[in-house]
Amino acid sequence: MHRWRARRRDTGTLVDAAPGGHPVHALLPEQVAAILDLVERWGPVGRSHRKVAHRGSYQNIVWVSPSSSHRVLIAHGVTLPEPLPRTRPGASPGQTGWCGN
Repeated sequence: MHRWRARRRDTGTLVDAAPGGHPVHALLPEQVAAILDLVERWGPVGRSHRKVAHRGSYQNIVWVSPSSSHRVLIAHGVTLPEPLPRTRPGASPGQTGWCGN
């Protein structure tokens, strides 16, 4: 009750204000630039936003989560090369039958 009275005294109304403000946990422009630089250098090698994010922390460049690096890539229209296809291991020459001989 006291807060309401103080709010009415200070603002002149009890109507809620519109939400807003700037989130303090947002990525800084320097972090976004570092992510894009990492993708330019390591994207063709790593081929994954997860590997790029971890590479940034390994090299002491930027510490962001893989999801943050993925959001930056999407926001800037950057696509990474497709991952290389996995090769299936073939049967070894010694195991041709169903019983291993």
